[in-house]
Amino acid sequence: MGVMSFGIGRNPRVARRLITYIVVFSSCITLITTGIQLYIDYKRDINFVHSQMEQVESSYLDSIRNSLWAFDEEQLTVLLNGVLRLRDIEYISVISNDEELVFAGTLSDKNIITENYDMVYLYGDREINLGVLRVVADLDGVYGRLFEKVWIILASNGVKTFSVAIFILVVFQGVVTRHLERIAAFARGFVPGRAQQPLVLDR
Repeated sequence: MGVMSFGIGRNPRVARRLITYIVVFSSCITLITTGIQLYIDYKRDINFVHSQMEQVESSYLDSIRNSLWAFDEEQLTVLLNGVLRLRDIEYISVISNDEELVFAGTLSDKNIITENYDMVYLYGDREINLGVLRVVADLDGVYGRLFEKVWIILASNGVKTFSVAIFILVVFQGVVTRHLERIAAFARGFVPGRAQQPLVLDR
């Protein structure tokens, strides 16, 4: 009865249970590692967005300020559209006295990061506040890239888990199950006191 409880033979419960444990454990590990990887990627993308903002300040702010001082609207438009080529930057505007003088892009109302840069023009020994450069980054691109990564990671790990489970099932059947089946058959035919061939495992 102890041997028969394994369910080896036509109902290989041991193998199925082993595969179930492997798949469940692998799935848990996959979810944990996927969450950690996505968090790292999210922080990396957010840091990249902030670096894009810093690039606007270091590479474009002086030119925009000088064009605003001369009020060269055409040059301002060219510069603002140039900023929009940076990844995830969706909107930029020049604000003076709470009024938008020039803007480029389309402004969303959610999932955004906004930075304001004061534009102070040095005229002789005077500092003249010309206004504020407002730069808005859209995070929808960040979330979209993370969503794509989720499916790629889960699909690739699912294929790997399934392949490993099938491989372990084949190995388990060849290395363990067939011997347990022979042991079970031997136990079923065993009669105390009767002479019979000894149990020999083909290993």
